[in-house]
Amino acid sequence: MATNARPSRLGLAALLLSACLPAAVCAQPSPTSKASESAPMAGVRPAEVAVASPWTPPAEEDAVYRDATATAIAYIRAHRSAKTGLVAATPGWANITLWDVGSLVGAVYAAGELGLLDQAERDEWMGTLLQTLRTAPIVDNAAFNRAYVVATAGMLGDKDVASDVGTGWSTTDLGRLLIWLKVVETKLPAHAAAAREAVQRIDFGRIVQGGYLRGATIKPKEGLITYGEGRLGYEQYAARGFELWGHSAARSLDASTHARPVTVMGQTLLHDDRGGTTSSPASPSSSWGWSSGTCRRSMRCRARCSPCRRPASRRPEPSPS
Repeated sequence: MATNARPSRLGLAALLLSACLPAAVCAQPSPTSKASESAPMAGVRPAEVAVASPWTPPAEEDAVYRDATATAIAYIRAHRSAKTGLVAATPGWANITLWDVGSLVGAVYAAGELGLLDQAERDEWMGTLLQTLRTAPIVDNAAFNRAYVVATAGMLGDKDVASDVGTGWSTTDLGRLLIWLKVVETKLPAHAAAAREAVQRIDFGRIVQGGYLRGATIKPKEGLITYGEGRLGYEQYAARGFELWGHSAARSLDASTHARPVTVMGQTLLHDDRGGTTSSPASPSSSWGWSSGTCRRSMRCRARCSPCRRPASRRPEPSPS
């Protein structure tokens, strides 16, 4: 995820906007809803998708949601580059991680659905973003870099210095971007071709190997090296993005591959048997639900993997394959 230590304001804004959508964008709506004619996201089996029930929040909660989304859209508007469509991840850091690029695509989409952006502004912004993703430099002609300079869409290197080489790629961040690009392709026909062109720049054969996702980092002496990336929770979330575009990392996608039961205060939870993890909230499975619909798989993971796990660092690690 974010490679800098700063909490991402953009990530929080995107979280608020996507979480405030009336229902997950690809969940099947209630049969009585007028939206029932819209198709679920490609790659999501209807039997796995939870049916969304109509829900109206109490007035006081509705006011909180409206205030939060107004704050979120104000942030991304204020820190947006008109040239690239990108947004600074934090006010004092004029760069953006690829995780936050995925967040931004989701935020622009969600803001349009919530009526915070009119169609013309949403289409213009989304078009600029997708053009940036179609033309921005990538690492070793294989995948998007971990972070980019907002003003130029150039790759960010070590020590926050612009770089022609980059620092490598994160499959966790790529997976998030792929999920939101699938949402765009599915739900915004005018932008579908551009979303596909952005995705087609990725060399999936170098990233999905042996059923696992492989991240990469660039070392001064060794050059580009790859390694198995991901742990229980975020690994499945990322693999979901790859699966939606027809590139299944089956062992990464299946939480049971490395999930083992552990008892904590009388409750049976799952932990990753590969180690090297830190505790985190159940955000991977929650994010899965907001962006691609809540299915039985993500609900099982959320119920049993709290706290879910994420990589403790970006240090290369032995491949699990």
